[in-house]
Amino acid sequence: MPVTKSRRDARRAAARAGSVQGLTGLRRLFGRHLFSSITRRILILNLAALGLLMSGILYLNQFRDGLIDARVESLMTQGEIIGGAIAASASVETDAILIDPEKLLELQAGESIVPSVDGFDSLDFPINPERVAPVLRQLISPTRTRARIYDQDGNQILDSRHLYSRGQILRYDLDPLDAPETTFGEEVRNRIARFFRRNDLPLYREQPGGTGTAYPEVMQALAGDRRQIVRISEQGEMIVSVAVPVQRF
Repeated sequence: MPVTKSRRDARRAAARAGSVQGLTGLRRLFGRHLFSSITRRILILNLAALGLLMSGILYLNQFRDGLIDARVESLMTQGEIIGGAIAASASVETDAILIDPEKLLELQAGESIVPSVDGFDSLDFPINPERVAPVLRQLISPTRTRARIYDQDGNQILDSRHLYSRGQILRYDLDPLDAPETTFGEEVRNRIARFFRRNDLPLYREQPGGTGTAYPEVMQALAGDRRQIVRISEQGEMIVSVAVPVQRF
């Protein structure tokens, strides 16, 4: 009897050990399967979020390019209207006769100045700032567009920022002595703006003295052609510049 009982106890112990091992194996298999399933779900969700982010960036880039093109077309139309109005106001002074002293010195005995038929004569005529300023102010006042007029040498004649009507009070915001600390929301907004900022655009710099020779679009407009260019400011703002020639026909 003792031998038989000990064998039964051994069999029961072996059966219990086998069942425990079986449960442990099932737990490991189930845990591994569950872990791999969660990992796949997390990976799929991350890939989906990344795909949505890339799609959103591409859509925003296309949308921004469309807005820039529309802005260029709008500024080009405004520039042509302003240029035509300025040319019309300058053409009123038909009784003025312009004489170039250098050409007079180059004349030989018996020669006279013959009116030139060159196409650039439409670009070479005086612009009276006192006469043009009211026209420019009236055309620019409904919009926030900045307009500048240059002479044939690229020197600035008028700037709409410095035009003001009678009775208007000019107010300038001075820089604070102590720069305020940037809040968390402003820092996040600045980081997002820097992330979406285009790095291939040239930097806009205000030229001292208002000279236009540093702007390629101005020089091309002085040659009789239209041109537009997109720049970026130090604050990360995109600046669309359009230059059109002032011609009279």
